[in-house]
Amino acid sequence: MPSFRLVAIAVFAVSCAASAEEGPFDARMKDHKSALTAGGGSSGKGGTEEAVLAGLRWLARHQSENGSWSSSGFQKLCPEKTPCAGTGAGQYDTGLTALVLLAFAGAGKTDLDKEEYVDPVTGKTMCWGTTVHNGLTWLMDGQGPDGCFVKNKGAQYMYNHMVAAAAMAEIFAMTKNAAWEKSARLGLDFTLAAQNPGAGWRYTSRSGDSDASATAWGVTSLMAARAAGFEFDKKSFADALAWVDGATDEKTFKTGYNGKGTGKVVMIGKNDKFDDHPTMTGAGLVIRIGSGAKKTDAVISGG
Repeated sequence: MPSFRLVAIAVFAVSCAASAEEGPFDARMKDHKSALTAGGGSSGKGGTEEAVLAGLRWLARHQSENGSWSSSGFQKLCPEKTPCAGTGAGQYDTGLTALVLLAFAGAGKTDLDKEEYVDPVTGKTMCWGTTVHNGLTWLMDGQGPDGCFVKNKGAQYMYNHMVAAAAMAEIFAMTKNAAWEKSARLGLDFTLAAQNPGAGWRYTSRSGDSDASATAWGVTSLMAARAAGFEFDKKSFADALAWVDGATDEKTFKTGYNGKGTGKVVMIGKNDKFDDHPTMTGAGLVIRIGSGAKKTDAVISGG
């Protein structure tokens, strides 16, 4: 079986491809079938929708009783004879749970969804809305009074927080369910307070330096908050855009990890043979598009 995190990311990515012309949050709040067709997706046997639903059922099957998705303990929930692979570190359960919820939201599944289905592996009757509701409740229960979704802050906790803030705000934007409004607003407030002045985000609040990966998630959470209708100083977008401009090479359009020409993010035995890390350029595009850069921007248009 594939990595748990990769399943969540894959489902999120496929379901997000609903519309090429609209932002992902706008597309999901409209008619799902129309957005699916506009984005080149397809339903029926062998279509993208079939793959998305299979992935969502797999994720729902591995949800813990408390509503979370456990990076290190989800194998205990495997009904298959051979446990699924892809375990990770428990300190990232908040971010993983939020990423899974974004996958559901990307497919138009929210806590208000009453549709039931019979899981093809376990034979249990499941409800999309219950799965999402339980996940959101777990996130909200873990939120501190300062708005951060991680009470016991450890290394790189801003990733956990910003993915959770994005998920909470996005689902509130889709449903306007008052149960999540305060949590989404508090999450936004912490994200704004944690941004480095005039720049982006990194592993901890106001760390003094920024990187493309964390900043992309910071902008993503702000995009969800904007879609939810929350008012906040749009200078946060301008600062993130200014930072990514300074971290992007004017000739190659490559975005560095934490500055221009610092694209290499080394994982020994994984990518140490590469000169740079292309996903940072992708993260840079997320920052640009989310922060309001025009499509005629040379980096976005490729020249």
